[in-house]
Amino acid sequence: MAQPEEKRVIFVCTGNTCRSPMAEVLFRHEVKRRGLPVSVCSAGTDASASGSMHLHSLRTLLFHGLAVENFMPTQLTLEMVQDAFAVICMTKEQKELVSYHVIRAYGLMAGVHEKVYAFSDFCGYSIPDPYGYPIDAYERTFLALEGGMSAIIDGLFPAESEKEAAQEPVSTPKKAEEKSVEEKPKKPRKPRSTAKKTDGAATEKTTAKTTPTAKKSTAKKTTGKNPSTTKKSTGTRKSAPKKENES
Repeated sequence: MAQPEEKRVIFVCTGNTCRSPMAEVLFRHEVKRRGLPVSVCSAGTDASASGSMHLHSLRTLLFHGLAVENFMPTQLTLEMVQDAFAVICMTKEQKELVSYHVIRAYGLMAGVHEKVYAFSDFCGYSIPDPYGYPIDAYERTFLALEGGMSAIIDGLFPAESEKEAAQEPVSTPKKAEEKSVEEKPKKPRKPRSTAKKTDGAATEKTTAKTTPTAKKSTAKKTTGKNPSTTKKSTGTRKSAPKKENES
């Protein structure tokens, strides 16, 4: 079975030392992870052959576990644009500059200028040049580039992206549904407040029943004491008249 033709994507900035090298490394990592037949490189509209990747860019890539070996800045040529599948510039101004030279060389009828894009065409934002700023600016540039890689791949290779989405496993939701069906509903527990109320009611009933009994027992005791008191007082009254008769 014949292998699919490899498509080439070129990322472009001005000097090919800061932004486009990081974009190259990020894009290569992503297409390799997805298994797409795509190659990638980077170039500059005003690159110096004797230069190298900016140290802040290199350190930022290493900080995120990525690197590019033996990197050398490359000047973008019309032949590179013609042979590429897509040319992605960091800003709209760079896109206009590249398109201008391509149209002058090949004309509109060739359609080569249609391969030239700006980063904002896919992601809605441009990638400003961090050159001359501290390394924090390169970290922000890296994150902005990283955040746009998926949008660029989905925009350039929609068929491959749909195949990848179709191959993703969907077993997890099914298992969740089966579990939810098999599980039996549990009986709701009575709130603690209700139990307390019933205990209180039971206590009130018990108190209400025991109170009359206490009253009855008290009444009996007092009734028993009154007769004895009456007899003693009566005996005292009878003894007084006897003494008067004897005198």
